[in-house]
Amino acid sequence: MKNLSLAISLALSTTSVFADEFKSTGARYAAQGGVMVANANDSFGLTVNPANLLTHSDEFDVLEFAANLTHKPEMGTNNDMLGGYKSFANFIFGGSFESSTGTDSFEEFFSDPRQGIETSQNSIAAAFGNTVSADESLTYGVGVVYTWIDIDDPENKNTVDESGVTGTAKVSYQSKFDLQTNSLIFDITLGAAYSPEILTELSEEQFSVKPQIARVGISTRFSHFNSSIPWDITLSGEHLSYKFTAQSLMPIEYEKESRVGLEWTLIRPLGADGDFSIRTGMSTFDSVQKEHHLSAGFGYTSGNWSLDISTSEHGVDKSDRSYNLSVTYTFIG
Repeated sequence: MKNLSLAISLALSTTSVFADEFKSTGARYAAQGGVMVANANDSFGLTVNPANLLTHSDEFDVLEFAANLTHKPEMGTNNDMLGGYKSFANFIFGGSFESSTGTDSFEEFFSDPRQGIETSQNSIAAAFGNTVSADESLTYGVGVVYTWIDIDDPENKNTVDESGVTGTAKVSYQSKFDLQTNSLIFDITLGAAYSPEILTELSEEQFSVKPQIARVGISTRFSHFNSSIPWDITLSGEHLSYKFTAQSLMPIEYEKESRVGLEWTLIRPLGADGDFSIRTGMSTFDSVQKEHHLSAGFGYTSGNWSLDISTSEHGVDKSDRSYNLSVTYTFIG
């Protein structure tokens, strides 16, 4: 009975931190419905598809640090994330730390839910890639992410400590259209990621800490730099499949999910010192019935700093919302 209570406790706690991996960590992508596998090209995409962070350039390197805070008022939980990476042209390396604290409020489902359970998910990632064509318009990359998960229940002095590996890949193509000024740039990226199921054992019974996850996606971007107000538009989509072979500690009631996201950036409009971005997105999945969760947000980038804010629907009740605040510092040298 004690281990059954622990399993229920873990199910409640893992909902907070690990479900956010599926709905995205950073505010930029949470605002776009959680689309990440083909378009996430900053520290928040490191654990989803690090190949997207490759610059494929010997002219400059990138060093970036990022932090994110997710708040869910209805659940009384806060998720924190710190991460960063360093690029070396055709190679990148980085890591992230994510933790969840607070009390999940599930009294309507469980008469005596556990409180004070702490969860964390730490990752290190690396990727390698290169150009395929002589004009560097076609590039590819492959990546690997090593993740270890720790769940602590101080009341019962129990711990779940497991790890797993994710393999990723991307292919990108860029083309410039000569509209007298040669100012319109078109990019398309295909991305994919696969991670096997992570299992743990409690009282000789297996539980699924994290499901098998397969993600495939596409991202298209148009950039116009010589208009009166330069702009950049990115449209992305992805499909996810989940699979469990044991009772799950993360209660997902669906096996497939689709996401779409849109990001529109105005580059230094009207003489401003920075760039403004508006984002929106939607995730669709079949639970008891077909569900659509909407999200939106905005961002501002000036110099090396970026600030992003988002809000998104979650849970069975669409009135439940999560809020993300992200800060990123990027040094290009």
